Amino acid sequence: MIRLAFVIGMIFGVACSNTNLCTNRGGVWYDSVLDPRLAGSCVMPAVDVGQPCTEAAHCQAGYCACSDPAAKDLAHMTGQCPEFPARKVDGWLCSVSNGIKHQRGLQVE
Repeated sequence: MIRLAFVIGMIFGVACSNTNLCTNRGGVWYDSVLDPRLAGSCVMPAVDVGQPCTEAAHCQAGYCACSDPAAKDLAHMTGQCPEFPARKVDGWLCSVSNGIKHQRGLQVE
């Protein structure tokens, strides 16, 4: 039982140090979506931040963010490439696809 507690403490300590190292280098730590017991990964900021886009494929982060979140849903719009990919904890996402704004709940897999 003591060994198990030690191993769990070591895993937690490594994860915390990885998270801190990632943050100190300017990245964001993403926990594993598939299995929270697996190690996460450090994602550095995208190089195309702020570039205009109309499709997710135009951006390194994997989605095209709304340039005007206050605009009506399904409005025509040119978005901007975001700094980081979407995370499950973000909840709602305003994205542009085919040049049209979409506001939706976020599902990251």
